[in-house]
Amino acid sequence: MRFFEQITQLPPDPIFGLSAAFKADPRPNKHSFIVGYFCDENLQTPLLDSVVEIERRLAEEKHKREYLPIDGDPEYVEAIANLVFGKTEERICGAQTIGGTGALFLAGKLAKLWTDQIAISNITWANHWKIFTLAGLQTPKYPYYEKKELQFEKMVEHFSTLPENSCVLLHATCHNPTGFDLTKDQWKRLQEVTEKHHLFPIFDLAYQGFASNPEEDAYGPRLFLEKGGEFALTYSCAKNFSLYGERAGALFVVGESPQKIKALRTQLKAFIRASYSNPPVHAASIVKGILQDGVLQGKWLSELAAMRERVQKVRNEFVDLMVKKDPEGNWEPIRKGNGLFCYSELSKTAVETLREKHGFYIAGDGRINVTGISQENIEAFTDAIVSSK
Repeated sequence: MRFFEQITQLPPDPIFGLSAAFKADPRPNKHSFIVGYFCDENLQTPLLDSVVEIERRLAEEKHKREYLPIDGDPEYVEAIANLVFGKTEERICGAQTIGGTGALFLAGKLAKLWTDQIAISNITWANHWKIFTLAGLQTPKYPYYEKKELQFEKMVEHFSTLPENSCVLLHATCHNPTGFDLTKDQWKRLQEVTEKHHLFPIFDLAYQGFASNPEEDAYGPRLFLEKGGEFALTYSCAKNFSLYGERAGALFVVGESPQKIKALRTQLKAFIRASYSNPPVHAASIVKGILQDGVLQGKWLSELAAMRERVQKVRNEFVDLMVKKDPEGNWEPIRKGNGLFCYSELSKTAVETLREKHGFYIAGDGRINVTGISQENIEAFTDAIVSSK
């Protein structure tokens, strides 16, 4: 018997496979709205000036590339903790991770120590299901979105039916793919519900600063910390620092007491050591260098604000045109969304027509990265959507 006879070929990843098809498409007028990159008006992923400056300094300093500790650069972790929570506390266990995806997987492995399930919003980022399934958890859905409306009451009602000690995955801001976020009053109510029913929230914070300023975008996690609850938070620097390929992430687990955190850290380090040993140096050096320098942090915040303003501007322009061209299409709710994505609810046939006939690539579920829209393509894109429906 051959060693690999029983191994079946899997289909391509729905996002990266589609991106590969886009790159292979020879048409000169093709456009991509697929992957979660921020694009400027020229449809380029920017290299931030603050990043350029800190990398220049790092090159001049000739900083060493020795192994980091298992749980990463402590200064980087502290800088991200301050950005997220506004402070550090002894009951917060933080670790540098390989991107937000790595943080999510580690959170899943930790959760497996006390539960067998994590409830995930219907709908969500497609990779969430795969990550937590690989971590050994069941992934039931909870109501979140239907017909371009947030289903908060159904969500809260469903949480009351979940088994005690189970996890719930929460998008801290810029819900992917809908863009529909909770209000402050809804976060307050959700905190009460999770506490009452003894649920363990895991926040996914991948877009801090893309809906509002970083403090506002961290409202949910800061509220849960203030109330003294236990929870976890996964973090990505990919979008807000435009560091996609550097894989700069972090995981924070908030415990009831510093004593419990010490035991938890040993488990977390054991998972890291057995999987990737320790995280990369360069990613942490860039981010902490910016956040530890007042001038550079100010520059970064200005660049982040400019990215946020473009996202909001192009979202409004897209909705304006779609409402005008397709008045019966219920496009107006998309205007109140946040972040890179909107959920078009286009049919599979319409998505395929956009791709095959017009060269406009969007995710198979109808998710659109709004920063793939520019003044050059917005008229053609909106016309193509209307004609493909």
